[in-house]
Amino acid sequence: MSCSHQAAACASFVITLVALAPKLGYANSLFKDEVIASAAISTTGPLLKPKAAVLLAQATGNLLSPVQKARLTQLPIPVVVPTRLPVGFRLVRAEGEAGRYANGDDDSGYAIDYQGEQNTCLSIRTSQDGPRGLEKVKQVRTRFGLVTVYAEKLHDRKSLVSFLGIKGNPMLISGGMQPDSTASSGWKPCRAVNIETYTQVLQSLSVVK
Repeated sequence: MSCSHQAAACASFVITLVALAPKLGYANSLFKDEVIASAAISTTGPLLKPKAAVLLAQATGNLLSPVQKARLTQLPIPVVVPTRLPVGFRLVRAEGEAGRYANGDDDSGYAIDYQGEQNTCLSIRTSQDGPRGLEKVKQVRTRFGLVTVYAEKLHDRKSLVSFLGIKGNPMLISGGMQPDSTASSGWKPCRAVNIETYTQVLQSLSVVK
């Protein structure tokens, strides 16, 4: 008998099993919970079935062309890129430049930007910034150790940001601004991905070799 088609009969069956629990040697309260939970799953119709787990980010590799990869790996700092991206994301920029300050300290940097559906964006870039004043969201275990994810709200737009704490201080950012050659300023606002997707991308970051 299928509970999805015989809900009344299943309800009666549950009552009977709960009543017989002590005679069957089960603790009544625990057995009752298990039977009712099982029946609830069985009585759900086709429209109430739980959704399958959604793969938020897919294995894509870093999407860098051989030329882009060759240029970035010439920098004197490690270049970090995601190897998992949300479905529909594409690479829109991958630039790097070697340089030094007047005192001789390294000033090399890079910026790699990805654009997705519904105006979402992800970027990994070197930074001189830090988390001061940002709201702590969660901590995530990555190849680079335990990394804190922060939220920043600027001009009614929310961004997710994390810093890897290696040379170049690369940060993964989603939301804020995205390069756009068609915009007069060269930039356009973009939306952050959700925290679950961001976490998957953060955990996929690896050094380009």
